[in-house]
Amino acid sequence: MTIERSHGKARPTLPRSSDLPDLPTARERPAERRADGRFAAGNTLARGRGWKSSIRKTLGRVEGANAAAEAVADDAWRIFCATVREMPSDGPSVRNLLMQQAKQSALSAFWEGEAARRGLTTEGGVEAQELAMKHGQRAERLIVTALDISTKLASVKNAAAPLDVLAQYMPKAGA
Repeated sequence: MTIERSHGKARPTLPRSSDLPDLPTARERPAERRADGRFAAGNTLARGRGWKSSIRKTLGRVEGANAAAEAVADDAWRIFCATVREMPSDGPSVRNLLMQQAKQSALSAFWEGEAARRGLTTEGGVEAQELAMKHGQRAERLIVTALDISTKLASVKNAAAPLDVLAQYMPKAGA
């Protein structure tokens, strides 16, 4: 984008369409689809589908659950989605730890709310605070463990491929 002066003011000028680079055209049919439009074998379109049901079960998203359980499950789902985006690697072992961490965090928040509702200085409020603290401690331990494992898995995944010494000395085919 260039700036030109017009009527004493600096104004941006938009590029002309002739100045824009040509974009590659889209493929006729995605590789994940067959010629008839159905999904082809080995497609990756449903990747992660199985995790959704596992997460739903772990977080307590069950048909007919009471309102409090639904609220905790919804909060846990939001926490899970946010934390999984922050991880350098999100393999199955990391996602499992994050599911547990999200549930513990949501339960900690629930019991903190209950303590406030019951009265922080009442016997019921103090009991709710103790439960909130236990769930919070567990969530803290799980997030530290998940980050540690995720970092280690990411470093292994990003490590350079091992040197194939034999391939260095073998003549190339067709050379």
